[in-house]
Amino acid sequence: MRSDGNIDCELLYREFLLTHGQRIRRYCVTHTDSPEESKDLLQEIACTVWKNYASLRSVRSGFAQRQWLNRLMRSVAANYYQRQRLRTVPLEVAGEVPGNMAGDSELIETLMEHLDEEERALVQALREGYTNGEIARRFGISDNALSQRKRRIIKKMYKIYEKYYA
Repeated sequence: MRSDGNIDCELLYREFLLTHGQRIRRYCVTHTDSPEESKDLLQEIACTVWKNYASLRSVRSGFAQRQWLNRLMRSVAANYYQRQRLRTVPLEVAGEVPGNMAGDSELIETLMEHLDEEERALVQALREGYTNGEIARRFGISDNALSQRKRRIIKKMYKIYEKYYA
């Protein structure tokens, strides 16, 4: 305790991270595609816990703290992915992709050979001009799930491109 009778915020914050750090790390690892993204999300969550610490101080029980943390992690992850999505360069932006990957049909076909059957079908539907809604219905998934799959496929194709064709 400090001399003014208030509990030291930094000490409580460290105690909270010691108690819930493993849960936060596990959440970050399971909700990201790479170790770098996991570290970024972990840092975002830790900073947000610190910024919102005043609301945590009123929550004393372990169960209530876990609930508070789970809501915070979901919120931070959603904001993180929304910002990441804004930074993601789609394949259609030919000038931004090395080797003009988007405009090179032959290269896209070659890269598609490295994808599994469902991923190839999704890319083919995109190339044929189907809307996101039509593709999502065709695959029986939500629009958000489709967007996530598209991002993963683009990343996968880009990594294959860098590894074999760059």
